[in-house]
Order: sequence, then structure tokens, then C-alpha cells
Amino acid sequence: MNSKRAAAVLWMLLANGCGEPESTGPPEIRLGLDDCAECRMILSDERFAAALVLRDEHGRLQKLLFDDLGCLLVHRGKTNPPEGAAEYVKDYTAGDWLELEQATLVHAPELHSPMGFAVAACGSPAAARALSQRKKGEIISLNEFRSDPNALLPAGDR
Repeated sequence: MNSKRAAAVLWMLLANGCGEPESTGPPEIRLGLDDCAECRMILSDERFAAALVLRDEHGRLQKLLFDDLGCLLVHRGKTNPPEGAAEYVKDYTAGDWLELEQATLVHAPELHSPMGFAVAACGSPAAARALSQRKKGEIISLNEFRSDPNALLPAGDR
């Protein structure tokens, strides 16, 4: 092998190993294009979006989007994701991704979430109190919602 060819092969090998590291943070949302991993509806309201980031059985990074936090919790209950999976939810007022465990949740029928769970996430207890007062709702715990997400659906939708 001549030196130019060897240099080209070496450069290709190095270039393949020098890519950007995979981001394990939440995914980017493409409203109107991405669909929910649970109900398959197109994501249309970013304020209620949620995500599950995990590695599959082959070690590949997967980022699943959900149009409603309720869809994430229903999906999680059916699939039992592996340890280390990260859950994210959009802050209803600020629009930033939050780690689900750090969010304060508000349930209010006036919150018209895509699948009708009527739950929004806030980045602070103060923001959640303000939202619950504005929307005539209540602050709920994640454990309460996680234990039976469908309990928050209107009676005819369960």
C-alpha cells in the first residue's frame, strides 16, 4: 500500500471515531411532524410534551416523544423501561425541558392537553401554584399520577 493510500485509510478511521458524542438529553421536537410513541398522534402542543430517553437491548440510544405526560406514564407502565432511563417533560409556562422528577404537576380540567389527562408540569412550586389558581386546578404528586394515570381522564375516556 502506498503512503497516500495508507494516509487516506488512517484519516477515514480517525474521522469515524471523532464524531460528536451522543446526547442523552431530551430530544428536539418537530411540531406537526413527530408522533407520540404511545398513541401515535402528531405532536401539536409543546407545552404538554414529554420524553423518555433510554438505551435499547443493543445499546442504541432511543429518544421517545409523547404528546401528553399521561401517554408517557401509560407507555412506561406497559413497557417497564430499563434502569437508567431518563424521563423529561416540558415546562408548561417556560417551555424548557425538565427532568420529570423535578417538576411540580398541576391537574386542571381547564388544561386541555392533547389526550385529555389535563396535567401540566411546572419548573417550581410557585409557578405550579400560580397555574393551578389560574386554571382552577390542584397540585398533584408524580407518584399519584404514576400509580394510575387513567384515573385523571374524564369518566367517558377511561
